[in-house]
Amino acid sequence: MRKLTRRDVLKTSAFAGLGAAINLAPLSAFAAPSRPIAIFDTRMSAQRGFATWSKYNGFEVIGITHDLDQAWLDLRSRLSTAPVSVIGLTQPSAQVLFAELGASHGLQIEFRGVHDTDASGQVLHRLKGTEAGINLFESEIDSADDWSGAVGPALLHAIERPGSGTSRILNSVASDTAYEAGRLISWTLAPTKIRL
Repeated sequence: MRKLTRRDVLKTSAFAGLGAAINLAPLSAFAAPSRPIAIFDTRMSAQRGFATWSKYNGFEVIGITHDLDQAWLDLRSRLSTAPVSVIGLTQPSAQVLFAELGASHGLQIEFRGVHDTDASGQVLHRLKGTEAGINLFESEIDSADDWSGAVGPALLHAIERPGSGTSRILNSVASDTAYEAGRLISWTLAPTKIRL
């Protein structure tokens, strides 16, 4: 009979530990990552560029029509299956509701922009996110036909490369004079990173 060596004991304990880890991990942890979700208000013309950019870049889209409750239920259903990043361009009240829902599912805000449009079409952008994300928004807004389409890449950047935030204020002019005067909020919700 062969004598049990230290190496045999280590191998056995490593395999036993792996089995315990596999049994404790939820099956969804091994699933393919889900497509991120984009939320926007379909009733507002200022969001056309954002909606187009989101669809083109493969986001699962949830449009707010006349029923904010339905969009909330759709997002809650999606978040219940697996954590997924969410970007949005919405009115302030909708952003608050979605942020609270995201927090209850382990998501946190990584980027937030306040976009105020006045009656003349001037847009004031107050942004809080990573320096690189804000720089990306600034470069995109210079070349975009529509400022709402320029916000998408900055939001995606915040999901892919979260980090400490900075703030900046930018001005632009809405390309479409039909834009409603008012306030929109751009935001991201991303899974909370565990910091050790």
